Amino acid sequence: MDLSAKYTLSYVSEFTDIPAATLQNWLKRNVVVGHRSDAGGGSQGKHRLFTFFSIMQFAIMKALLDAGMGSASEAAKRAIEFAHFSEGEGVDGLPERNPSFPFHHSHGDTLFAVGPEDTAVELWTYDGNRDTYGKLRSRVGKGFVVIDASDVFNRVCARMNLHPFEVLDQIYPNCTK
Repeated sequence: MDLSAKYTLSYVSEFTDIPAATLQNWLKRNVVVGHRSDAGGGSQGKHRLFTFFSIMQFAIMKALLDAGMGSASEAAKRAIEFAHFSEGEGVDGLPERNPSFPFHHSHGDTLFAVGPEDTAVELWTYDGNRDTYGKLRSRVGKGFVVIDASDVFNRVCARMNLHPFEVLDQIYPNCTK
C-alpha cells in the first residue's frame, strides 16, 4: 500500500460507500473538522485530493453514524482520533497501532468506542482473556457507541482491491515474523 497516494472525491465515495453528494455537503458545511485536502480545496477546476488517512476518517465517521451517533459533526470530530492519532504500543497492555489502521490481525479485532468522556481503541480477542468491555467503559464512561474498526478497515481495503491482512502485514512487519 502506498500511503502517499492521493484520491479524488469520487474514489473516496467508492471506497467508503458514502455518496459523493454527502461528502461534498460535509466538506462545504465544514462538518469534517480537521480535514485538509491536499490540493484544490474545492477551487473551481481543481479536484480535492485525499489520503488514505482521510478515507479512513470518512469511513469511521460513517460507521459511527450508522451505529447511532446522532451528529455528523461529532462523528467527524471523533473519527479524527482513530484516523490521525494513535496512543502507541504498550498503553494499557495493547500492541502497536498506527493511525488509520486497526491492530495487526494476529492480535484480534480492533474496537473503537466513543463515550461522553473520551474515545478509546481497544482489542477484542476470541479467547476472552481481555476484559474489553470493562476497559472501554473505564476509559470512555457509561453509555458509549462502539464500532468494529477492523471490519471498517477490511471493507475499505476490499473496495480498494487490497487484501486487508497483506496491508496489515506491510504496516506491522514485526508481527509477521
